Amino acid sequence: MKSSFLSLALILGLMLSFSSNGQNPDTIHFNYVSEHEYTWTYSCYEALFDAQERPYLYTANNELGFIVYDISNINNPTPVDTFLPAVFDGLKVSNISQNGDCIYASLGGFQGIAQRAGMAIFDISDPANVSVSDTWDSTVFNQGAAIAIADGDYAFLGGMEKGVIVLDVSDKNDIKYVSDYAPDPNWPHIPGIFSTPNARGMTIKGDYLYLCYDAGALRVIDISDKQNLNEVGRYINWMLDSVAQPAYNNVVLVDDYAYIAVDYCGVDIVDISNPANPQNVGWLDPWDCENTPWDGAPGHTNQLRTHRNNSILFVSGADTEIIAYDITDRVNPVQIGTYHAILDSNVTWSIDVNDSYAVLAQVDNPIGVPYDSDWGGIRILQWNGGPTSIVDNASKQESAVYPNPASETVFIDSKNEHGKQRELLVVDITGRSISSQVSNDGIFELNVSKLVPGIYIYHISGSAENREFGRFVVR
Repeated sequence: MKSSFLSLALILGLMLSFSSNGQNPDTIHFNYVSEHEYTWTYSCYEALFDAQERPYLYTANNELGFIVYDISNINNPTPVDTFLPAVFDGLKVSNISQNGDCIYASLGGFQGIAQRAGMAIFDISDPANVSVSDTWDSTVFNQGAAIAIADGDYAFLGGMEKGVIVLDVSDKNDIKYVSDYAPDPNWPHIPGIFSTPNARGMTIKGDYLYLCYDAGALRVIDISDKQNLNEVGRYINWMLDSVAQPAYNNVVLVDDYAYIAVDYCGVDIVDISNPANPQNVGWLDPWDCENTPWDGAPGHTNQLRTHRNNSILFVSGADTEIIAYDITDRVNPVQIGTYHAILDSNVTWSIDVNDSYAVLAQVDNPIGVPYDSDWGGIRILQWNGGPTSIVDNASKQESAVYPNPASETVFIDSKNEHGKQRELLVVDITGRSISSQVSNDGIFELNVSKLVPGIYIYHISGSAENREFGRFVVR
């Protein structure tokens, strides 16, 4: 058992080691599978795999509205239903998110001439027969909408310059306006013609909404009282601000960290353990961001996705198309894969991933600013490799590891039955044995204070049927 695990750990360790020192950055590989191209200058701004693992794909397509694809044959994605902007009184569909059997779509184009902001709810309980449950829009909010997300009985709409709009969606057939909130637009700088704060991306954790306010950086908003939203924290990376105009586009949360898409300046990493005082802990800058013209940059980070128990961060990169990072060490991500051909006239606006595939939403942009693209539609890639890929294949069992990263002590709590004797083996990324322990309750306490900072792999055994693998980081 131990020798076979050491061989497994050695393979995984070498992969991780090479990805860390730059000798072999591509431990995730992408392979083209299929595509569906739109005619003329039409674009796809969002594409989502069905979250319930049904063979369907949902897309927001601006000029073409909301389109549902059947992907039961992944080599031939087939449109099965289309809701054109005419269904929404001419409002373009700019973004979508899924919550259970509902798709929440932001309505109102913000690219070019802005429209009024709105939202639609689609019933996808039967993806082959999607219907519109209700729509809402208002001329009061006249700068379009960039995102719509749901949280319980409420939905939050990013109304660009008009801020965050709160809607009651407790009755999916009767959307009701609740309130709206626009954070102070004069921080971190007085707005200019091309540096106006816009409610672009957002996510929710507990009573806090984390808002990417574009030129207004990141805002943390208390949403516990839906009638009276209140900003409790704000953040900008001053180092980034000193070299280029920031544009905070989207955000995902992993544990106590926020990963923020910052236009052509990569990904900002922020400690949000104290929502009132977010702190910078890292900055991924793959395109050497500098204060040069916005247009023509090889990449523009717009959207982010995490996968595989939040061990991988996928980043949409415009002309760079897609970048993958190992974020097992939350504050020191390692680039482990890309799919791109610079200046190939293909530009990715957003991405989504499932266990086997990635879908790229791509925009046709004939004006060439900020990037040149003459292809709009969806492109599907197959991906494999990356952190925990061997672990995932070896066992579906997981263990709770905390804290992770750690500097003094690591606790590993086996999720298999407590009360049975278990053996823990820890190795470093070269496969060298570091520690072994036996526990009668499935809980292990490990002193890591004298270990060299880095990634360590553990294996818990008790029987051949109940093997557990995992990793922790010592810093």
